Amino acid sequence: MKELFYKFGDSKKVSFDWKSKTYGAAFFFALIALTVLAPFLNDFSIYFVFKGICHQDPARCFYINEHPFAVCVRCFAIYLGTLFGFIIIKESSEIKALFLLILSLFINLIQFFFERLLIIDLSNDLNIFFKVLTGFILGVSLAIFLLMAISDIIYKKSKKNYGI
Repeated sequence: MKELFYKFGDSKKVSFDWKSKTYGAAFFFALIALTVLAPFLNDFSIYFVFKGICHQDPARCFYINEHPFAVCVRCFAIYLGTLFGFIIIKESSEIKALFLLILSLFINLIQFFFERLLIIDLSNDLNIFFKVLTGFILGVSLAIFLLMAISDIIYKKSKKNYGI
């Protein structure tokens, strides 16, 4: 039988409960919806909310109707990856999450190396591809860590309630 709860530091696989996955997916779906709706609504309050999270550089954003999304390409990909992670991942381990985190960092370093150190100007499409790829992988890793944290909180709460 698989463990339902996760304790940080364990390297074993853990299954995540559907409530944690559903609430997490709903939250990140709402974030994605807000970022996409901002250009349609042209509502500056949405941009203001995301200003503390993202640099919102117009040169690094997707556009709809000649208005930028409320977040940059990488942040949008992080939200998509996190939503994907909440929906798809049924079980995981800390090692997988760390691997994805390191993979994202490695791809980011490759992009930095080509752009800054070799002074090779990557095409805009290739640059966007790297940002989406690193953001998406980082988002999936974030989903695993969030699910583990939620599971850890539930585990501690259940221990406290049942006197274990």
